[in-house]
Amino acid sequence: KESVYETQKDGKIVVIGQSEVNVNKLQGVIKSLGLDKERFEFCLEYDATKTYNYKKLQYSPKYRVVLFGPVPHSSTGKNESSSVIAEMTSKEGYPRVVLLNYNNELKITKSGFRKALEMLLNEEYI
Repeated sequence: KESVYETQKDGKIVVIGQSEVNVNKLQGVIKSLGLDKERFEFCLEYDATKTYNYKKLQYSPKYRVVLFGPVPHSSTGKNESSSVIAEMTSKEGYPRVVLLNYNNELKITKSGFRKALEMLLNEEYI
């Protein structure tokens, strides 16, 4: 569904989910693609994703896109939805959601992260 809600093209890119890769490696990918690492916000600890303030992303144009890896089904911010990802993809006012998949499961890998960012760059979304 196309939303009338617009976010800033140069806005923040949030990466949420338990990561197989440490932040330095992800920042290496960011740098290699010529993106500014200051645009990125990471929440890569599984427990931290449970209590992350997802609400702050809603109707906040400074957030452009959320890249999701594995997150617990029961986290704050899911409201009545089955998961926070379902909440963000079904409700108005959230930034675009991109799922980081590897072999059809949610997983943050260096190549998956690169692929997602390249796709967004090719679309001129970021």
